[in-house]
Amino acid sequence: MAWVRKNYGVPAQRGMRVEYTGDGKVETGTIRSASGGRLNIQLDTAKHTCQFHPTWELRYLMPVTLATVKPPRELRTRLREDV
Repeated sequence: MAWVRKNYGVPAQRGMRVEYTGDGKVETGTIRSASGGRLNIQLDTAKHTCQFHPTWELRYLMPVTLATVKPPRELRTRLREDV
């Protein structure tokens, strides 16, 4: 998977969610592995993985964590006052 990230410049990681739009409809899935420069993705509607090119009709869905979300200004002010 490191090879795919380096050579295609994508943030692919095992377990990452993706959105595939190649069949004219939006489908979501999970990256399970990589082999031969392709990603093995299990679409939510499928039992098994299928191979996808890392840059073709895929959108990588970044997880939202507390570290990536900036709290509202009023909450930041209250947090500073509590310290």
